[in-house]
Amino acid sequence: MQTVLNSMLLTKKILDICSLPTKKMILVLSGDKRIKAIKYEHVSSISFDKMLAWQMIFNANDQPNSLDVHPLTFTVAVGFKDGIKLFHIFSDGMKAANINFPFKNCECVKYSRFGHLLIAGSTNQIMIISPY
Repeated sequence: MQTVLNSMLLTKKILDICSLPTKKMILVLSGDKRIKAIKYEHVSSISFDKMLAWQMIFNANDQPNSLDVHPLTFTVAVGFKDGIKLFHIFSDGMKAANINFPFKNCECVKYSRFGHLLIAGSTNQIMIISPY
């Protein structure tokens, strides 16, 4: 089965996308500085506009580049131009965890398979972080 989702909700380029392992939801980071949470449990029977669970809009100064969800689905790491920030996931959105890692021009972030490490990349540098 293949399903292509098109919507006016996604008005800018998709920068990164990831699925939540414990929920039927995907997070989409787009060029308009938003993370959109999209429910996909009824992809074939519901319109895309009704699939939007919540969204988070970043400040004008923030430049998000990448995101990844912890394997246990309790935090999201977002890579920004000025560093990495962690956010807690709730049913109605994300809240800042006040945990930041200084890593300039962070272009990609990924959790390890079991979530005990957070790996970030920038140009030709790789940073390995223990997020606990």
